[in-house]
Amino acid sequence: MEFFTAADVLSHRTAATPDEPVTVDLDDSIQNALTLMLEHDFDQLPVVSDDGVEGTVTYKSVAKYVKSMDDPRVEETSVKIALNTNPEFVDRDHDIFELFDTLAEDDYVLIGDQDGLDGILTRYDILYFLEHQVEPFLQIGEIEESLRHPTDTPARPVRAVPTSPAP
Repeated sequence: MEFFTAADVLSHRTAATPDEPVTVDLDDSIQNALTLMLEHDFDQLPVVSDDGVEGTVTYKSVAKYVKSMDDPRVEETSVKIALNTNPEFVDRDHDIFELFDTLAEDDYVLIGDQDGLDGILTRYDILYFLEHQVEPFLQIGEIEESLRHPTDTPARPVRAVPTSPAP
């Protein structure tokens, strides 16, 4: 049974979500990739070339590169050196609950394929989406609970209304 799909999560955009996936070119520098990640508050970016999606670059892959070098020059070094060439791709109609095992190991999945990237889903995107799906039901539960136990909440004192003397 399919509940929510990757497309559902992609369509649940916030004002800060770009309309198109933010990518970096295979020949771009690590510095450029880091700048884009900071500007958009992303932890990873798809890396593209004329042939399509080549992989991804992440803060983690950049950190591994920097740690391994005595004098890393991120402004001169191509993202190729920090490229993850085996990102997980899923279709738009992929059930998000089937992604939980993948997202337990990787922080993201790419939506589409190497020839056409529709977007990227992260752990945060899915949790944000699910929170907004569940929130109305939690509110209903709170309302039902307060109706079942009206005496559990302190009653507000009732002020006596002065009456005018009878004529």
